[in-house]
Amino acid sequence: MELKTFKLPYLFMLFSIFPVFISQSNRPLLAVENIMDVDEIVPGMKGYGKTVFTGERIEIFNVEVLGIIRNWEAKSNMILIRMSGGPLEKTGIIAGMSGSPVYISNRLVGAVAYGWSFAKEAIAGVTPIHEMKRTLLNIPTREKSDSLAVAEWELPSIPQDDLFKRSANTSIMPQEVTNHDSGKIALTPILSPLVISGVDSEALQRMQPLFHACGLYPVQGGSYVSCPATSGTNKLVPGASVAAILVKGDLSAAVVGTVTYVEGKNVLAFGHPFLQTGTADLPMASAYVYTVLSSQSNSVKMASPVEIVGRIRQDRKSGIAGILGESSPMIPCHIEVEGSQKLIYDFEVVDNKL
Repeated sequence: MELKTFKLPYLFMLFSIFPVFISQSNRPLLAVENIMDVDEIVPGMKGYGKTVFTGERIEIFNVEVLGIIRNWEAKSNMILIRMSGGPLEKTGIIAGMSGSPVYISNRLVGAVAYGWSFAKEAIAGVTPIHEMKRTLLNIPTREKSDSLAVAEWELPSIPQDDLFKRSANTSIMPQEVTNHDSGKIALTPILSPLVISGVDSEALQRMQPLFHACGLYPVQGGSYVSCPATSGTNKLVPGASVAAILVKGDLSAAVVGTVTYVEGKNVLAFGHPFLQTGTADLPMASAYVYTVLSSQSNSVKMASPVEIVGRIRQDRKSGIAGILGESSPMIPCHIEVEGSQKLIYDFEVVDNKL
């Protein structure tokens, strides 16, 4: 009796608060996103960003807000920041950083996406995350028959001189680095490394004007790398390297950037357009960074794709959007070259009108 008398008050207390737990659990849980709106950001705020400088390890760099450029394009704002830490003092903005998420007070504000030609400091423009979500997650994906309704459309014939002119306007660091014309200091998307393998360096050099006209920075690299420690378990998370696959096989080509935001199976990256085709269908892969090549012309991440983990479904002004776990069909190609040595090439190319 004495033992029961001792525990009875505690038993009553337990049953008295138990309905509180039940009533609390029956209330709908409010999903609060850890995101900061542009209107909350003021100059002088400090934060951090995430990206990969070597391997697959996500590293932190420092960020200071310089200001907000409002309506810099129609209905688009830009957060102006200064970056520091890691190799950035030596390299400046690095091609391949596009999409690197930026946080203030541990709240996501957007993706590193733009820079200025001839800039001496790592000053970048950030695409607000709300704009990326609005334009990339809320657009219904059309069927392929709709997206290829203009299948007979062809690229116009562009004179070689015009290609060089276009490359100067789309590259973050124009090729004419000795021509210090103030008119060439322009805000442009950070160049995306186009990692190509299986192509002769001379042929690659001749194609550079075409790549630069698309805002791509071609670099010779390897095709798929093997990472036994992470193979099969790779997941794209904010700050991780991501690759858009264009060609796969004996010849390969992939564009490397950085993951900004992940919501369920949806992945947002780059912070600026890749080819701005709208509805897209490209394989999406994780990527491995060998090192950062520091250059007075363009510092760039030397990287290669690791494994395909999904498909890219949107390619628009505010970035690219992909879905994890889905596959993207590619067109098989077989080439035989007759001569003293019979050469055979087998590879796959994305199904895209461009």
